Amino acid sequence: MLLVSSRSRKVTSLKIGQLELISGDSLGYVSIFWLETGETIHQCKIHEGSIIDVAFDSTKLVTCGMDCCLKVIDITTCQILHTLRDFEKPVVSLGFDYGGITTLSHDGFLKYWLWEKNLSESGGSNQGDGY
Repeated sequence: MLLVSSRSRKVTSLKIGQLELISGDSLGYVSIFWLETGETIHQCKIHEGSIIDVAFDSTKLVTCGMDCCLKVIDITTCQILHTLRDFEKPVVSLGFDYGGITTLSHDGFLKYWLWEKNLSESGGSNQGDGY
């Protein structure tokens, strides 16, 4: 397995699952590797600028970047399913479960996005309060 890291492209986020390893880098690329073999499954440009955090399950990958966007990606095809742009500052941390996505942005706002309601609407809406 080779994680690309050079002067122009540095790994900025890394998560390990049961079967795969997923990294985000400083140029906005996501790389998905099989843990057992080190084989690269996908490598695709997702964000304009550095990726800050990634989270995933067996079907979806959620990423946030310095471009103040949150993206939901099909983990098997690397196709972007949703783009959420309702942030004034970059999201610095995220997590998700069957109900939705929780985000914390650099300006201290915590938001919860419901899968069914918010992700079907363009841009989503704020379901959380700033702290």
